[in-house]
Amino acid sequence: AGKTTFVKHFCSQRLGIPNIQSPTYALMNTHIGVFQEKEKEVIHADFYRLEEESELIELGIEDILDKKSIMFVEWPELLTPLIESFIHLKFSLIGDGHREVTAITYKQ
Repeated sequence: AGKTTFVKHFCSQRLGIPNIQSPTYALMNTHIGVFQEKEKEVIHADFYRLEEESELIELGIEDILDKKSIMFVEWPELLTPLIESFIHLKFSLIGDGHREVTAITYKQ
């Protein structure tokens, strides 16, 4: 529905990271980008294949969250209870190949 395409374009245009690949099989890919004139770790994750929160813990998600990296997460349902704030982007097909993106900010 356009999730990886969005991440590829955002990272290329806003963070200077070309050639972002889908993390479907790797679960997480880490890159270094430039944000507000500083190098910043950028993580693109796809948690579709995970079934339990404990799998995130095994991946070291707590250490990753402590770093305050920029994270793009596809299928974030297991992760959202572990983070304080995030922006949820919802992609919807609206016809003729067009998509609508809705952004919702959450603070816990």
